[in-house]
Amino acid sequence: MNAQITGDKEVVAGLQRMASQAPNILLQTITEAAEEVERVMKDEAPFATGGFASSIGSEIDSMAIEAKIGPDNSVYFGRPVGVSIEKGRQPGVAPPWLALQARYGLSIAQAMKAAKTIAEKGIGPNPFAERTFNKILPMIEAKGLEATYEITEIF
Repeated sequence: MNAQITGDKEVVAGLQRMASQAPNILLQTITEAAEEVERVMKDEAPFATGGFASSIGSEIDSMAIEAKIGPDNSVYFGRPVGVSIEKGRQPGVAPPWLALQARYGLSIAQAMKAAKTIAEKGIGPNPFAERTFNKILPMIEAKGLEATYEITEIF
């Protein structure tokens, strides 16, 4: 004598379909979240010419089912631009005034004055990425996702 318990075949089939669709649903959720994070980060980014904000994008890794969002790794004066904006820049050597003139559309006099001021005073931090993370974390968690915030100077 023995007892046998079986699951409803339709329920089992439905669960199997759901399990096979889970990675795609998760990837879609991550992609939608990445688009929102990118939008918020662009809103939080400083706006001088718009060039920096337009460099912010997202990279979706469908194999790892993850997204990375941030500015490109453009280097300005030996450091990624995003890091210099986020953390600031210590006083020291003046940035090339010609680069300031070209990047921000300044006159020669304005660019030279800006370079001198940066050399003397540095640039204060503008933690746009940290503000973005703090704003988006509740939305990310509400979607059942996890988020981390990291600034790297490796390029």
